Amino acid sequence: MFHVPLYLKNGSMMLTLLSGIALAEEAPRSFQAENRYFDSAGTRIHYVDEGEGEPVLLIHGFSSDFRDFGSGGRIGCRLLEALRDDGYRVIAMDIRAHGQSDSPRGMDSYGLEMVEDPRRLLDQIGLKRAHVVGYSLGGAIANKLRELHPERLLSVTLVGVGVPEDGAPPKFAEVIASLEQGDGIFPMLRMFLPDTPEEEVRQASAAIMENRDQKALADLLRSIQELKSDRSTLEENRVPTFAIIGADDPLMPDFRNMATAMTNLEIFVLDGANHITIPASPEFPDRIIDFIRKHQGLD
Repeated sequence: MFHVPLYLKNGSMMLTLLSGIALAEEAPRSFQAENRYFDSAGTRIHYVDEGEGEPVLLIHGFSSDFRDFGSGGRIGCRLLEALRDDGYRVIAMDIRAHGQSDSPRGMDSYGLEMVEDPRRLLDQIGLKRAHVVGYSLGGAIANKLRELHPERLLSVTLVGVGVPEDGAPPKFAEVIASLEQGDGIFPMLRMFLPDTPEEEVRQASAAIMENRDQKALADLLRSIQELKSDRSTLEENRVPTFAIIGADDPLMPDFRNMATAMTNLEIFVLDGANHITIPASPEFPDRIIDFIRKHQGLD
C-alpha cells in the first residue's frame, strides 16, 4: 500500500536518494506550478494546480510527495507532464505528514481525515467532480473517496493497491514500532526490497525519514484500517475504475481480492514491474490517460 521513492538505473535499485533530479534527459517541460495551500479542518494542505481542461487530482503514496508523479521527482514518472500536455487541468496534493503539508499528531488526524482532504480541496477550488488517480497509500485514499463521495468522481485510477481480505493481519505493526522508536521505515523497505543488502536499505530508510515527523507517520499508519473499502461498495461500484499493478508487486493478493469483488472495473497488470518501479514504466502515463479519455464528461 505504500510507495518508497528510489532511483532506478539499468533495471536495478540505486539507493542514492537525491531528490529533484529527473532520470530522463528527454523529459518534457517540467511541472513548475505555483505552491498553494488551504485549510482542511485545521490542517494546512499543500497542493499545485496547472493546466486547463478536465481536472485530474493526483494523490501520492507513503513517504513521498506530489513531485514523484513528475519528471522532477525521484522515480522517473512523467504523469504530471503527460496529463498537462494532453490537455488536462492537473491538481496534485501533498497528503498529511508529507511534503509541504502539516504533520499533526494523533490517530484522529489521519484515517478518514485523509479522505476528506481531497474532497475539501475540490470544494476549495470550486470543482464538483474530477478524475482521481491514487498511487499506493494514495490509492487507498482514492478508493475510500470513491466509497464515501462517489458523486465527486468522474473516474478513479488505483495504482499498486487493493483491499485486504477480511480478517487479514495488519501488515505494518513492525513499521509503526520502528517509527515510534525513531528508527524509520526499515521493516517496510525490507518487504518491498527483499534482495537489497540490509545496510543499503537502512541507509535508504534514514534518507527518506530526513526532516519527517516519524511519530506523525506512526499515527497515520495506526489509522490505516479506516481506509479499507467495504466489500458491498466494491460490488455496487458505479464509478468507472481502473486498477493497475506491477506483476511482481507483493501487494498482488490484496489487488486480486479487490478485483474479484469490484464491478465497473478495468484492470491492467504490468509485466516486469513491482510496487516501486511501475511509475517509471513508459506505459504508466499512457495507460492512465487512455482510461481517463474514455470517461470524460464534466457537467
